[in-house]
Amino acid sequence: MKRIGQNRLEWALLGLIALACAGLSLLQYQWTGEVSRAERARLRAALNDQAGRLIRAFDDELRENCRALLPDATEIREEGAREAHTSRYRQWAASHDRALLARIGVVVPEHGALLLYGIDFEGRMNPMPWPPEWLTLRTVHDAPHAGRGSAAGGSGGLHAHRIPDRRKLPSP
Repeated sequence: MKRIGQNRLEWALLGLIALACAGLSLLQYQWTGEVSRAERARLRAALNDQAGRLIRAFDDELRENCRALLPDATEIREEGAREAHTSRYRQWAASHDRALLARIGVVVPEHGALLLYGIDFEGRMNPMPWPPEWLTLRTVHDAPHAGRGSAAGGSGGLHAHRIPDRRKLPSP
């Protein structure tokens, strides 16, 4: 009789251990899922932070390049718009990779219209047609300047856009 009681106790303990193992397995599975979700959220937050820093660095770099390229009103009055922009471009090009900006356009209000001048790699400023991808810029610029003629001492606007070399793009 004692042996039967001991057998039942062993089976009960074995069942209790099996239930504990099953419960611990479920807890481990749940905790592993929570850790995985937390790690995913942490990685996503780190990626968003890095992307934000990259965006700010890009914006700062572009802003600094534009600041270096854009002459102030005094320079424009003293040298004239073309010479002031050309001079600034040459100063900038001496310390930067000229291919950094594929096109540099200078918007100048003249005779009630906004004219676009391009600065080539040699620093020459020449009239240029508005590229299709810049037409929205023209619309934005035309609205405040409509019918006003040239701005006294104004430098117009400088727009530096990084446009990929079309030769490197796949054909449609």
